[in-house]
Amino acid sequence: EMAELYSIIEGATGQRDALIWPSLGKSREAFTAMLVAANAYYLSLATASAEEARRSTETIEKTIPVMSDLADNDLQRLALQRLQIRAAALREGLVRLSEQLANRTELLRNTIDASQAEAIGAIDGLSVKMRQREQKAQETFDRTLTGISRRVFSIAVIFLGIIITAGVVIALSIRLPLQQIMAAMHAITTGDYDRRVQGTGAKDEVGAMARAVEVFRENAIAKRKTEDELRASKEKAEGALLELSAAQQNLIDAERLAALGGLVAGVAHEVNNPIGISLTVASSFSRRAEIFETELRSEAPLRRSRLEEFVRTSRDAAQQLVGNLHRAGELIQSFKQVAVDRSHAERREFRLSEATDQIIASLRPVLKRSPIALSIDVPEGLAIDGYPGAYGQILTNLFLNAATHAFADGRAGAITISAKPRGIEDVEIIFADNGAGMTPEVQRQAFDPFFTTRRNDGGTGLGLHIVYNLVTQQLGGRMMLESRLGQGTTFRIIMPRAAKRGSVIGEHASHGSSKWPNRTMSST
Repeated sequence: EMAELYSIIEGATGQRDALIWPSLGKSREAFTAMLVAANAYYLSLATASAEEARRSTETIEKTIPVMSDLADNDLQRLALQRLQIRAAALREGLVRLSEQLANRTELLRNTIDASQAEAIGAIDGLSVKMRQREQKAQETFDRTLTGISRRVFSIAVIFLGIIITAGVVIALSIRLPLQQIMAAMHAITTGDYDRRVQGTGAKDEVGAMARAVEVFRENAIAKRKTEDELRASKEKAEGALLELSAAQQNLIDAERLAALGGLVAGVAHEVNNPIGISLTVASSFSRRAEIFETELRSEAPLRRSRLEEFVRTSRDAAQQLVGNLHRAGELIQSFKQVAVDRSHAERREFRLSEATDQIIASLRPVLKRSPIALSIDVPEGLAIDGYPGAYGQILTNLFLNAATHAFADGRAGAITISAKPRGIEDVEIIFADNGAGMTPEVQRQAFDPFFTTRRNDGGTGLGLHIVYNLVTQQLGGRMMLESRLGQGTTFRIIMPRAAKRGSVIGEHASHGSSKWPNRTMSST
């Protein structure tokens, strides 16, 4: 009960830096030392152990008023009041135990003294008689004295043997079962769960202790089995996470899904629920196991209903863990192959006009099938030290996005691609259309992974997400979206002439502000 009260006080203390923690730790250490000293005194009758138990009890009683002054809620104060009552009862119990053991020792000593006194009295009486008859028959007296001496010696030896035998039997009846129980507990703590506890059939208190230890051994076996299952589930989950990491790296290296941050965020959101439930169940199960172990170590007898409740909750926890971890593995497996194979990750210096012309040439088949007019305005001498593959992916995705959404159902329109220097270090690229435009709600989600307004037509929702990640992460640039429903959409990209691989992002994030926002939407 005192261990449960300590657990209640710890649970009611919300923060580890609370003022009550030092006194609570000292009190609990004294409680543990008292248990060890009391057991040692009961087994060996050593006065040093009794004194150590008494000092530990006094320490507990001294720390309770200090903790009461430092308590910051009613639950702590109520638990401390009950703890003070139980500490006083514990101190009185130790006193009674010392008195009972002292009385038993004194009883044995008095029995031996009485037998010796009786024998001495008989000898004295015989001596008087022998002196009275000494003159009458010296020889008869000598023979009688010899016989009486032998008889008295035999009686003394018999009484002494009875006393010694009784003491040994009493000591063995207590000491041997306790030694067996201690040996069983030591085997359990060392992981030897195959050794059964002796003395469980006894009807006395020692038998009750043996049965409690046997229940603890069986629970330890069940706990080890559950831990093995949890470990296997954990290894399976870790394996799934490793596969997810491999898929993430493949997506980063691939050009079409070069920026994996948003995708991983989506995967993590889906996997978070079963993993979070598994963590909660595992934490709850660990706490229940600690409480059950505390109950086993306490002096109160263990009830069968409590054991059945622990087994039932352990089984439920294991089932929930297995189910949720299976669910997490299925989710991870379903997201592994999202990457699209387009590998143009080589960095080199290229002319923006030539790269733009090459990309537009690859899009001519799409232009022939759509009534879309394309206008290009890129200076000839504008050179970029970066990743032409990423730039090509950006223009391709923006063009296909415009053809699919801005000019849906064969709608005619125009697209303008222009570029110009912006200062010494940056280049500004503008991709504009006069198509359908976007609502404010669509603009807020335009760059989110898997968001699309044409999912029924086969849209994946990754096009603008890939563009945004390529601009901000691989090219180290910034991107702004301006759109108005019915009046078209404009994407403005600001990127350095020498790609910095996302260093600009980290700089802006650390300072909290920038001249150009990384991701801005406007409907005006």
